[in-house]
Amino acid sequence: MTDQSECVAVIGMAGRFPKAADVAEFWDNLRQGRECISFFSDEELLQAGVPAELLAHPAYVRANGVVDGIDQFDADFFGFNPREAEILDPQQRVFLECASAALEDAGCVAERHPGAVGVFAGTSMSTYAFHLYGNAGLAGRVTDFQILIGNDKDHLATRVAYKLNLKGPAITVGTACSTSLVAVGLACQSLIEYQSDVALAGGVTLAVPMVRGYLYEEGGIASPDGHCRSFDAAAMGTVGANGAGCVVLKRLADALADGDPICAVIRGWGLNNDGADKVGYTAPSVAGQANAIATALAMSGVAPETITMMEAHGTATPLGDPIEFAALCQAWRRSSRRRYCALGSVKSNTGHMDSAAGVAGLIKCVLALQHRQIPPSLHFTRANPKLDMDNSPFFVNTALRDWQPDCGVRRAAVSSFGIGGTNAHVIVEEAPEPPPDDASRAAQLLVLSARTPGALDAAAARLAAHLDAHPELSLPDVAHTLHLGRSEMPCRRAVVVPAASPAVAAGLRRRAGAPRRAAPDPHDGKCEGVAFLFPGQGAQHPGMGAGLYRAEPVYRDIVDNCTDILRGPLGIDLRALMHDDGHGDALRRTEVTQAAMFVASYALARLWMHWGIKPAALAGHSVGEYTAACLAGVLSLEDALLLLVRRGQILAAMAPGAMLAVALPEAALRGRFAGAADIAAVNGPSLCVLSGTEAAIADIGRQLEGEGVTVHALRTSHAFHSHLVDGAVQPMIDAMGRVRLHAPKIAYLSNLTGNWIGPHEAQSPEYWGRHLRGTVRFGDCLGHLLRDTGCALLEVGPGQALAGFARQHEASAPGRVIVSSCRHSHDAADDDAVALNALGRLWTAGAAVDWRAFYGAERRRRVHLPTYPFERQRYWIEPPGAAPAPAALPADPATPQALEDWLYQPRWVRTAPAAPLPAEYAGAWAIVGGSGEQVAALADTLADLGQTVECVGSAAALGTPDPALSTVISLDGIDPDMPPPDLYYRALALLHGLSRRSAPTTVLFVTRRVFAATPQERAIDPELAGIVGLAVTAPQEYPQLSCRVIDLDAAALSLLGGAHAPALLAEALPQAAPWIAYRGAQRWVMTFEPAPLAPAQPELAPALEGNYLVTGGLGKIGLLIAEFLARRGAATVVLSGRSGMPPREQWDDSADPRIGRLRMIETMGTRVVICSGDGGVAADVARMVAEARAEAGKLHGVFHAAGLTGAPYFPGFAHIGRDVSEAHFAAKPRAARLLADALRDDPPEFICLMSSISAVLGGIGFGPYAAANAMLDAAAAQGGGATRWISINWDGWTFDTHGADRGEPLIRPDDGIDVLERVLATPDINRLIVSVSALGPRLQRWLQPQSAVAPSRPAAAESHERPRMSTGFAAPSPGLQTLIADLWRDLMGIDPVGADDNFFELGGHSLLAIQVVSRLREALQRDLPVRILFDHPTVAELSAALDVQPDPELARLLDRIEAMPDAEVVALLGERGPA
Repeated sequence: MTDQSECVAVIGMAGRFPKAADVAEFWDNLRQGRECISFFSDEELLQAGVPAELLAHPAYVRANGVVDGIDQFDADFFGFNPREAEILDPQQRVFLECASAALEDAGCVAERHPGAVGVFAGTSMSTYAFHLYGNAGLAGRVTDFQILIGNDKDHLATRVAYKLNLKGPAITVGTACSTSLVAVGLACQSLIEYQSDVALAGGVTLAVPMVRGYLYEEGGIASPDGHCRSFDAAAMGTVGANGAGCVVLKRLADALADGDPICAVIRGWGLNNDGADKVGYTAPSVAGQANAIATALAMSGVAPETITMMEAHGTATPLGDPIEFAALCQAWRRSSRRRYCALGSVKSNTGHMDSAAGVAGLIKCVLALQHRQIPPSLHFTRANPKLDMDNSPFFVNTALRDWQPDCGVRRAAVSSFGIGGTNAHVIVEEAPEPPPDDASRAAQLLVLSARTPGALDAAAARLAAHLDAHPELSLPDVAHTLHLGRSEMPCRRAVVVPAASPAVAAGLRRRAGAPRRAAPDPHDGKCEGVAFLFPGQGAQHPGMGAGLYRAEPVYRDIVDNCTDILRGPLGIDLRALMHDDGHGDALRRTEVTQAAMFVASYALARLWMHWGIKPAALAGHSVGEYTAACLAGVLSLEDALLLLVRRGQILAAMAPGAMLAVALPEAALRGRFAGAADIAAVNGPSLCVLSGTEAAIADIGRQLEGEGVTVHALRTSHAFHSHLVDGAVQPMIDAMGRVRLHAPKIAYLSNLTGNWIGPHEAQSPEYWGRHLRGTVRFGDCLGHLLRDTGCALLEVGPGQALAGFARQHEASAPGRVIVSSCRHSHDAADDDAVALNALGRLWTAGAAVDWRAFYGAERRRRVHLPTYPFERQRYWIEPPGAAPAPAALPADPATPQALEDWLYQPRWVRTAPAAPLPAEYAGAWAIVGGSGEQVAALADTLADLGQTVECVGSAAALGTPDPALSTVISLDGIDPDMPPPDLYYRALALLHGLSRRSAPTTVLFVTRRVFAATPQERAIDPELAGIVGLAVTAPQEYPQLSCRVIDLDAAALSLLGGAHAPALLAEALPQAAPWIAYRGAQRWVMTFEPAPLAPAQPELAPALEGNYLVTGGLGKIGLLIAEFLARRGAATVVLSGRSGMPPREQWDDSADPRIGRLRMIETMGTRVVICSGDGGVAADVARMVAEARAEAGKLHGVFHAAGLTGAPYFPGFAHIGRDVSEAHFAAKPRAARLLADALRDDPPEFICLMSSISAVLGGIGFGPYAAANAMLDAAAAQGGGATRWISINWDGWTFDTHGADRGEPLIRPDDGIDVLERVLATPDINRLIVSVSALGPRLQRWLQPQSAVAPSRPAAAESHERPRMSTGFAAPSPGLQTLIADLWRDLMGIDPVGADDNFFELGGHSLLAIQVVSRLREALQRDLPVRILFDHPTVAELSAALDVQPDPELARLLDRIEAMPDAEVVALLGERGPA
């Protein structure tokens, strides 16, 4: 290998080793020559549980290599709740932390990395599992399956990939002692084959208990005295040890190009197996090892003479050392030099770390290369006489030595050989010298984030200490690493420091004790947007923006462009007046000032946008509104510049005057100085500006001062916005009439009205004339920004006055982020430092910064910095019989994914027929409904199989089922005479009846025309699909039920009496597929495959410039869609809903917050039409469509976003009835059908149905809602005509920017619109499922839940400390409250649990709720809906709800009525007559 094509860079490392908590401590132990084996006293061993008789054995060696703190883990960081963390193998916990730390050390953020990140790792057998299996304390709390996947070796790599969101290969490696170095070789191979772009590789061994020794056996691998003497004449074996290590690898060329922190370079590797060419399975082989070494040498392209450090496997056994040495000499036989390569083994320091041994040796070599020192190998006195070391290239290095090789290049090799014969050898060399740094900013913005405030303080302290210890680090590279090499978490801090300052660390320490700069509730690190505020005349000052002009190329280029355009009209170079001192007088000339203010503000706005801070709204003060109008697209840049020159010239020709700021409200000044002065501006509730002649203003100022009013004379040349500039209005109108004005594309506020500007105003020359003369109502503008939006306010332009106005405004709430991006005229700070500080403020508030754009063409390197300070707590299950120890707080966060990974499409996959019922299958069957022929065919087949069967016509006729009943087959769905609505209610009645049985029961719903299993199928009936929602949700509240929907076509139905009868019966066997279809004899199941839709490209995205109807348009999602359409240029949006809006003439007096958003939409040039009516009533829908067409013309698209969200519409399954079901059906599927009917004469291009993921995953209390959305999905599958039908199964949304919800990740508005835009731009998408966290695990959790039924009195288990709660602790009262509290304690592992404690605040979740209710059912012998815990989430509330006894007779009567057809119910009511 002579070039970089197959070289691999080591760019990050992490590890835990005996007596070393990290890689730095590991190196210190190595260089100091420390032995890290622990030797135990008898007292320690007895306390650890070692039997006294074993201690008394003369061959018992009291030594082990111990890793401290393996019972400690940051469960919250990785999204484990306490019980999950307790049953997870410590090996998997520690390796997960090492993998996360290694990626951070490399500056690699997996969620932002554009390529595939792989993981190759292995672990030893879990000895911790012996603590768990058969542990009575866990009975009823965890299942064997949970223990298996938490402790089996197979799940190491895949769990890391899942928790860290790694998308490359995830391969668990197992080759005994060589595992981790083999993993490195496989990772390198994956990189050079481009299967991975970054790869984690390593291994872990942590055997419990740690405090233990071993029995020495002569001829074995273990040392008789606990010391490892590699290659020494006295070597008698090694000593067992524990450890974990992980390296991050990347192709060298990529690492160099990306500026990664290269620790070392892997030049070659060799992997093989000995085969049978040795004396026994566990014995080593000279030939096998030599071949692996020779392969690595050949691949590396380097000569053995250039390798001057050899990290050997070095087990110090009488057999192993001579064989390894012979293999080395054989592979290096062409080297004629003697004793030039330092030989050693890390096992002499730490012992044999088994699966982590190879990576530990590699990390040792990399550290030696980095520090240019070779550490000593311990316990070597004289060479094993079998080695002939004097005549070899090797010598054992026994002291720390500086590494100065004759060849000029430091190279090392490392070997690792596993029992069973798998050999690995790797050759590494020192990292190439990094290129010189580019110039950077004079000030640097350092940012830190963490999941908790405590971790944030710890991170700041660690970074400060690191910078103290490494003053040679380039601060720009440190800042770059923090920007691009760290994940962004909720709790944030930012500090701006001079790049050359020696006090950087001190600044960080000062900030560590200061209040944390974070969003008011910094749980999610996401703000609602940023509004730009542009100052007007009066904020200018000499030197404004000079620092930005020097430091920021983007700002400089825009200023240069603007001033080049202005050079002719102004006759001067504006840059000199703006940036140099001494030009104050010239800068106060109106025609110069206004142009200069625009240039500075516009260039700064473009800089902010380049940094990723895109404005959601704009507002300008007086002439600042021109900047807003230009950025919003009303004016072109050139037109804006020339108009401002003209405006300044017009105003300069007016009579001089003066202006006075007055601290009084507008009402106190209105009319008081009429004729002498006008109110030029209202900047706040008690902050106005008067404008008039110099004499009048001077007189007014004296008068007001005499009254004790605060006044301040402004530095202006004219009385702007007063009667003195009346003569300027018409010339300004004329000037505006000569340019082309456009509708705004970004919402902004009008100074004239103080409200959102409309397209007609923005495009009216007369408006701009009035704007020059009228009062600047900036205070009203601020009021709308502060009330209508949740935006942070950013002053963009010279000075800090506007931010001051905003902070003083009555609508400004504590925690609102208001920041200036330029210095005050009297401030000596550098402009760039002030802008960086503002950027830090916005970032801490959650704004998204484009850090790559921030650096532009500046080439920077990532550097090694302290990694995340895990907040570990104890999570440990003692072995049976051991004393418990305190544990940790609960946590159950979910792991969100990148947006591309949210998207899935349903796919029907053909499978083999289901396995037939086994001969020994036992259980009673019931067949409900169906024709006589169908029932007979199934009953006969069951009889032939020796099964008992009962055939009934309805659920009501089933009565009290046979206690042995295990399977119910409902044939109502294939009854041709069954009205579609009746199918849903008959299924509901059946499930209600079965839910009261405690025995496990499988329900097979056999249907026809429910699924479109093949692309050509269209003859489906959406009304029948409601049964899908019931089948999904019933088992979630009643875990004893298992439901499947089996859809047949005509051909499959015709076979039901023959070959298909056994196949259908076989579907009763446990399986993963809840949705099955038979097309003829072929069996299909529905699966979901990723659909990573690319972001919509503007040039390829469909035009959305027509007219669109949004049902539910006045709800949050509907308004969001309307705003999206307006940004895309829609001409008209028609928003419909059941409740309308106040008439337009009442909008100014209305407090409805939606009005501000509707006005914002109109400012973008989109007309808003509002219709009201009930979407489930045909006449209302026809009228609304007619109104929409009358107002807008042809409708080009429909977004059906209507739906019911109130709590009464989401009852527990036991309380589902016709009223709530019909309400959901009317709002969603019926409204969609009525819309399609009303639009049939002139169909739209598309109908987009806003469905829900509940149709796939269900949800507690979601039965009718899931059914309604399943019908929507079927309507989209059915399609119709030339219209494109789309159904999007959305995950949950959140519009809460203050983080009330801390459960599963939710869709935020900007991400939802991003998905919607991608779907619309992808014409072949018919249905899309949007799942914020991985769909596969959610399907497994919700559709194949573990049985929640547990013993009512499980054995006691240790509990964790009660977390900090929003309510104080109140002891539960005896009786029912104590029963509930004890149950929660057992399942969640938290003690104590108080009467007012909230289940979900304690860390409970939906699946745990199922277990709670199942345990309550068992304890109370009562039927309970899972919904009861959602409705009554505290111990006291749940206890009170359980005190209300149900009426079982009434429940049975209601079930009978529900099972009746509508006609029978009507007839029955008619017989009874009126009440």
